[in-house]
Amino acid sequence: GRAPVVAPALMRELYAKDKVRPTKGKTLGCLLSSSAEESNYWTVDLDCFTDPRSPELAPLLVAIEYITALEGPFWRKIRGKGLSYSYSMNHFLELGIIRFSLSKATDPVGAFLQAAQIVSCLCMESDDQDEAEDTAGKNVPKEKNPGGEENGDEGGDEDDEDDDDEEDDEDELGLDPSSLEAAQSGVLFQLIEPIDTIPGAMGQAFDNTIVQQPPDQLQWLLKEVQGTTADSVQAAMKSYILPLFDGSKGRMVSLMCPAQKRSKIQAELRKVKPAFNVVHLDVDTFVKTLSPAEGYAGLRALVAEGGKGKTAAKSKAKGGGKASGAERRIDPEDGIAYTFDEISAHYTGTYSKSGIRTYWEAQCSVAKGGKASKVNAEKRVDPEDGVAYTFDELAAFYKGKYKQNVLQAYWDSTCTSVRSRQPRSKAKAKSKAATRT
Repeated sequence: GRAPVVAPALMRELYAKDKVRPTKGKTLGCLLSSSAEESNYWTVDLDCFTDPRSPELAPLLVAIEYITALEGPFWRKIRGKGLSYSYSMNHFLELGIIRFSLSKATDPVGAFLQAAQIVSCLCMESDDQDEAEDTAGKNVPKEKNPGGEENGDEGGDEDDEDDDDEEDDEDELGLDPSSLEAAQSGVLFQLIEPIDTIPGAMGQAFDNTIVQQPPDQLQWLLKEVQGTTADSVQAAMKSYILPLFDGSKGRMVSLMCPAQKRSKIQAELRKVKPAFNVVHLDVDTFVKTLSPAEGYAGLRALVAEGGKGKTAAKSKAKGGGKASGAERRIDPEDGIAYTFDEISAHYTGTYSKSGIRTYWEAQCSVAKGGKASKVNAEKRVDPEDGVAYTFDELAAFYKGKYKQNVLQAYWDSTCTSVRSRQPRSKAKAKSKAATRT
């Protein structure tokens, strides 16, 4: 008899068994900082449908094109305002995800929040538009300048320009019919353009076979796109795009930022609701985490545990335990030195064994003394940049510039306690931090 036909594996079938799957309302991921990077890069992923014949596929594609089109909402209010040089949104059937990305962003948190506001307004029902405008005060008519152009005032043109700027800042409520039609045309072109030659059509047919899609997938999808309506597009937007930004479903994030801006980014991430529970890794730590054979599994364990919080684990670890290992390392969570057996015993039940091992090797630094101490946990503000550091961090930064006794005197007499420091100008702190880097 014939040998059974073995279908090619789909990408979504190759995920690791311990793939991180955030629960509803949770956002997990990594923040990688690098001193060699000058810009910010973000990806935000959300699980999505994988059925190539899903009735929501065409409306979702049109919704994505509507939002991301040239001179569309994102183009005007993200790139136009200088928040990010580039952005994208894509639905990957083969991966089963929908992804929002920022590239070369100057203000990634601002860009993300702006995108969230745009999508939220576009998802509003037309019946809610008047109510929303009343709430925002947008339905209050602007009084015309009595000294405008009609009365011969030279300042009339400037007033008109100001009115135009105000209109650009207003959020679009609901979907615009002409923009929706343009989005449909854009999707149709994207579908047809790759097969405008015979080799292109053959390649498309081959790809359909590899990803296990019907032979007439393109013809079906073209018809579906032409039949999309404002209601179906808005429904797809609410179901799959809005959760990317409002966090109503589990999200995975990958963030990269310049090392000198890491503290600022982490502080701004607190503005995002629900919170981004990200594990921070610098480049060296990232390499150490991934270098072992089980490195990727260890990284997944760290990310998965990042959303559970470490309050309970910290209280257990401080309770002590019987040590069977000589080496002590400092847990960065509380600045106290422990043996591996102590950390392993106290974190067991909260984190996996591989996660504890990876955390110990990659993020816990070797303690110089054998005893547990809280000295390492104290942070003081370096007046040079207004940022709080531990003594070890300060010594590492100034290593090679000043002797140890000079650094100790600087720490004791010049650096102020975090609790006792006086408020300072944010602009001044930012300026000094930039000079330092």
